[in-house]
Amino acid sequence: MLLCDHYYFGFSLLAGGVLLARRFLPRGEPRPPGLLRNLALFAVASAATCGPIVGSLVASDARDPLVGSHDARAFSLDLLAPFVPGSHWRFASLTEGIWARLGGGALENSVHLGSPVLFLLGWAIVRRRELRLEGARAWWTIALLAFALALGPGLRLAGKEIVSGVLPYAALEAVLPALRLGGTPVRWIVLVQLCAALIAAAAFRDLWSRGPRWRVLGLVLLAILAFEILPKPLPRTSPEFPGYVRALKNMPADGAVLDLFAGPGRALYHQIEHGKPLAFGYISRLPTSAVRRLERLAAAASTGNARALCREFGVRYLVVAASVRDRIGSIAEVVYADEEAAIGRVKCP
Repeated sequence: MLLCDHYYFGFSLLAGGVLLARRFLPRGEPRPPGLLRNLALFAVASAATCGPIVGSLVASDARDPLVGSHDARAFSLDLLAPFVPGSHWRFASLTEGIWARLGGGALENSVHLGSPVLFLLGWAIVRRRELRLEGARAWWTIALLAFALALGPGLRLAGKEIVSGVLPYAALEAVLPALRLGGTPVRWIVLVQLCAALIAAAAFRDLWSRGPRWRVLGLVLLAILAFEILPKPLPRTSPEFPGYVRALKNMPADGAVLDLFAGPGRALYHQIEHGKPLAFGYISRLPTSAVRRLERLAAAASTGNARALCREFGVRYLVVAASVRDRIGSIAEVVYADEEAAIGRVKCP
């Protein structure tokens, strides 16, 4: 899970801790034979596999602070977000006046649970004694704890912070400074959605079992849910490579490419085709020393310092928009140009 996503790793720790506590509480389930032995083996295996990764991340950040973390206050869950269909909805324009003001980016705050799910959660509370859901208290506990963490360090409502620095996430950040490397507490809502799905499913089964009239209500709830979570079409990007990328592929492999035209994300994709070393690129966090080095690289390119580009950074090719190809003439010979982009081969002194 850690190798997949650090947030999922955190979700697993929280959920696993609650489910484990359920085994040891006085009113919890009977402990199965060998539980302590199995837990000890699991702890040793986890420490041996996850420990070096987490430890090296914390040590790296302490030695050379990582740059690029999000502002946790900006990327916290807004109290309105779970109740409003967001930008992923097929009919997002109907609610844009609300979700566009929630902050943290429209994608992060598209966390609508669905009004039928909210209804079923209420049903589960009212019918908690009759509900057939193993570990219901544990799922509610996990959901509530994850919801509290998703709120971030301050309470937000309609895009404005109304309470600051007193929520659980702020305390957790103080205890675990490495948590600041993430900076997107709203993502804890994923764990809330998982638990809500389990509880709502049990509530739906209970409602359905009450007879034909209640089944009509169940079908209505399903229809409303299907409407409220209907996604908009995914954006599509052509997989074809531009002409300058194919041209780069056939040029001598004697240096790196500084692509100032495509942008970091597309430049990484284009590297699949041309296969040459790439300056910049795109990863989620960078050590401070790497950021400073990239700043020097950007300064060398903007000031026309061909010596630094060649000798310090190993850059041999500059890719720029075709409209500015004349600006690189002092440091590079234009070896390819089309209507979109131009490639300059740096004149190494």
